[in-house]
Amino acid sequence: MGNVNKEFVEYDLGKSFPPATVYAGQFLTLMGIVVMITQRNVLATIPIICIGLLMAFTRSKCRIEPSSKKFKKFNSLFGLENGQSLPLEKFSAISILRNTYASTAYSWANTASETGRDTFYELFLLNHDHSIKELVARFPSFEAAQMEIKNLSKLLDFDEVKYRPPGSRR
Repeated sequence: MGNVNKEFVEYDLGKSFPPATVYAGQFLTLMGIVVMITQRNVLATIPIICIGLLMAFTRSKCRIEPSSKKFKKFNSLFGLENGQSLPLEKFSAISILRNTYASTAYSWANTASETGRDTFYELFLLNHDHSIKELVARFPSFEAAQMEIKNLSKLLDFDEVKYRPPGSRR
């Protein structure tokens, strides 16, 4: 199960930005530190370092609080959280979906090259007619997702269902 506390379950969904942005943030942070040390210009480099840290270390997370019946998706940077809470009453089911994420980089000649492709099994909370879905957790293997959906559906008293969006029911 995700990060379990007596009052909530928390899942880390990964970095908030794509890989190229994360690398740019790491580069900005490093260059800001180098310029600050070599040029002794603290005021000019602090904004660059802060932007780089934001790009490199912001993570997306999800927290479910069964006792207070709340669901919160948020971004986290060094313990600071920014996001909104939704009532769990909006949802009645949970489902596993397989998603593939790919990143593409473009050269100066505008030729594309795929820099990464990852497949994940993701848990989604669904409302009664499946028109609303909210990402809860992401797993690299189907077996791990199956174990977690069983635990989470029992904890929340939700049904495990196959996702059927409204447009596919004709």
